[in-house]
Amino acid sequence: MNKLFLYLKSWLAIKLLKIRNRPMDFVTYPDKRLRTPCEPVDFETSTYEERSEIVRKMGNALSSASYGGKLGLAANQIGITKCVAIVQGAVMFNPTWQPAKQQFDYIVEGCYSIPNRQFKVKRDKYGWGTWYDIDGNKKSYKMKGLSAIVFQHEVDHLNGICCCEKGEEVHG
Repeated sequence: MNKLFLYLKSWLAIKLLKIRNRPMDFVTYPDKRLRTPCEPVDFETSTYEERSEIVRKMGNALSSASYGGKLGLAANQIGITKCVAIVQGAVMFNPTWQPAKQQFDYIVEGCYSIPNRQFKVKRDKYGWGTWYDIDGNKKSYKMKGLSAIVFQHEVDHLNGICCCEKGEEVHG
């Protein structure tokens, strides 16, 4: 009886973990959650556990993506309307972008919320990204290249802007 109880307890624990850790589906355009600016995370009223739960859900969704480079994700892309992004593995709360100069490129990019389509989007060549880590510590870095592109893409999402609204679709 005791072995059966332990077996059932273990089995149930594994099932519950699988349910808890299942990846969330990507929200697809034109869902209104993608077109609504996200709420900033308030470090005074939110707990570390609440912030960790958002990060866990985002990490599960990003790591389970069956396509794309898994370079970035904004929380609203999985239905969480908080200002949280993952950019090349870095978790960022309340990120903001400040371009350095008026230098820009046109970049062809894809998006998990607009599957199987690509858009040519105007992006700053470099600038400063500012955000807070999960503990509320402020970070600010000069970014260029791929980091700057992904950062701008995710900040656009958090501001309610999708690349299909900002750029021109590329066919073929």
